[in-house]
Amino acid sequence: MRRSGVRAAWVMNAVVAALVTRADAGPSSGDGVVRFRYTNPDAASVYLVGDFNGWSPTATPLDLDANGVWEALVFIDPGTYEYKLFVDGEWMLDPDNPEVSESGNSVVRVGPGGSVSPPAVAAAGSEAPASAGNQKLRWYVRYLGFVPARRQRDAGRWELERPLHDVDVRLDVDFTDDASAWFLTNFNNKEEGTELSRTSLRFDRGEVMWRPPGFDLRLFENHAVTDWDDAGTLVGQVGIYDDPFGYLRRGAWAEKRFLGAPIEFFYTDHAEPRLDSLRVAPLPQLPPTPGSFGGYESANTDRNADALALRARAGKADRGLEVAYRNDRGGFPGRLAELQPSAVDTATGRAFDTRENWDAWSVELRLRALGTRLQAQYLSGSREARATSVQNVRVTGIDGGGAPVVDLGEAQASDARFALDHSRRVAVRLSAAESGSWEPTLRYEYHEHDYSALVTGTPFLMRRNTLAFDIHGGVAGTDTRFELEQNWFEYPSAATWETQFWFRKHVFWLDQSKARSDRYTLLGADRASRFFLEASRALWQPRDLRGSLRFTYSAPGFDRAPRYMETVLRFAIEVWRGLELRTHSRLASYRRYDTQDPRVLALLGPGPHIEAGVLANADYADATHDYRNYWAHFVELVYPFTERSDIALGFGVDPWVVYEIRNVYMDIGWDQFLFQNGASPVDAFADPLNLGTRLRDAESALEAERRLVLEVRLRF
Repeated sequence: MRRSGVRAAWVMNAVVAALVTRADAGPSSGDGVVRFRYTNPDAASVYLVGDFNGWSPTATPLDLDANGVWEALVFIDPGTYEYKLFVDGEWMLDPDNPEVSESGNSVVRVGPGGSVSPPAVAAAGSEAPASAGNQKLRWYVRYLGFVPARRQRDAGRWELERPLHDVDVRLDVDFTDDASAWFLTNFNNKEEGTELSRTSLRFDRGEVMWRPPGFDLRLFENHAVTDWDDAGTLVGQVGIYDDPFGYLRRGAWAEKRFLGAPIEFFYTDHAEPRLDSLRVAPLPQLPPTPGSFGGYESANTDRNADALALRARAGKADRGLEVAYRNDRGGFPGRLAELQPSAVDTATGRAFDTRENWDAWSVELRLRALGTRLQAQYLSGSREARATSVQNVRVTGIDGGGAPVVDLGEAQASDARFALDHSRRVAVRLSAAESGSWEPTLRYEYHEHDYSALVTGTPFLMRRNTLAFDIHGGVAGTDTRFELEQNWFEYPSAATWETQFWFRKHVFWLDQSKARSDRYTLLGADRASRFFLEASRALWQPRDLRGSLRFTYSAPGFDRAPRYMETVLRFAIEVWRGLELRTHSRLASYRRYDTQDPRVLALLGPGPHIEAGVLANADYADATHDYRNYWAHFVELVYPFTERSDIALGFGVDPWVVYEIRNVYMDIGWDQFLFQNGASPVDAFADPLNLGTRLRDAESALEAERRLVLEVRLRF
């Protein structure tokens, strides 16, 4: 019998007792990120603005804790960066960072893995200029070169693959003290067979900003525009990596203060190509019910959609009132039919081409009393299919494959509307004050969807209750983050797989699906329990030895056996004159079941099977269980030959890769490998029967993958 995944994961988890780091004043190191802090309990808003986010005054907001400390965790490539704080509409230096550049900005020096060097100089008494810097024109270049080799398992030999080159060229322009812009272009040879000399320069993202006193305006494309800090996050935290809103979109954002209260507005459209020609089947899948009936199907894409949002706030960050509205329209092109049976296997009626529209509004109250900070928000939304054209339909029979034989009339314009869903949410966030070095937060959310018959053939109501506890702080020199979450789901018997709360298609509060490995095994369950622990520590200063641990635990209830556990352990040490050795190890443990149930054998074959997918939540009287462990390792040597450039030689699948949506390095390389090998959120949505098989195959591929990569990173 295989070694127990529970035992292996908890043995690795025990290492946390020896791992640590503690945040000092000013920017400090996190686990792969840089932590910025600013203390001012009376401030209404604080933003981090610098070279690393295009000097955008709204892209990186800081969050306020119960002790009046604002904080942001930021992924930043190694290098030296200038930055400022934008506090209640005013520019200021970081008061906890003594290093100031010649242009009058605070300076942070970031090393590999988010490590932060001590300030090089102390310049007390420097004053912040009115603009972000006194240079009118600045440019930056980032070159990434990869020379990969991959072991061919079938042939038993190594094969050198085509070198890859990726170059970003960015230009920053200060037109006046109030107006500035930046543009980033890219060229690469990622397309198969394209040499570097044959690539063309393409615009990738950019922003134009105008910031006179009391007013901010930004015209942007494919860049973070905002992350609202309301309890229910009406705008932002997109997808499985909680991306800020604005990526893959273009539009305008503006904020104007009236009597000190900010009024925020934005309008966006998708930056990706539109899909106006996309069509679903001539008729949706229709339920075999007598009498008049209808059906509705839509494509799972919002690339045609645009979005508009408004928000008005009064008071301060921890005491006040907020009212917000959001409208998304034009996404999820679909087909809707209303038919009246006329005889056996025949019917007449109408079919509509549709686009979806949803409206949502919210009210939030913020209070601070008795040593606590409270956010309470009510959100309500409705979704409908809006017709763009209509055709008369006549079903004349059924073909040999069981599909209806359809005659369609000429398309005509239509403005018909069809209700699909009404949803309500309550979100409450409670933070404890006077907590010392710890920052605890208690969250509760109630979420319900009232679907019409068009969604699944019969009306139904489904609900979710979520209770979560987060705490972040330092203990014995260890920087630790702990999260505990419990979900209770109420899915009626009519609910389909695609109406899961973590799938975007029918849960319109999500801009992208939230399902990933730690949630795949819990889809379809009536409970979902999640435990997350992250810790990091500097272990030995003479050699800059650092270690970190991340542990994830997922189960259909804390009183039941876990279905998924992941432990990631990392170390980094300087071995010789700046040359650094880094190791990354991952252990993923999946619970499996084996049964002789005829349905499981017919659909999945003989077991054991990973507990994931539509068959995993049934009770099988003869089922036996065990755990399957999957390992992944990556080892690399990194040599920084300048302050902002380095060269690395790595073996294995690199967990740190460039996330193309944000265009920054992130710890998602193993995720991306699993997605590319058949275990993506799209696959989980489309193939619920074989989800466990897909996870098994993708994890086995990651475990067996052998790569050798020479990587060069130049920044200037």
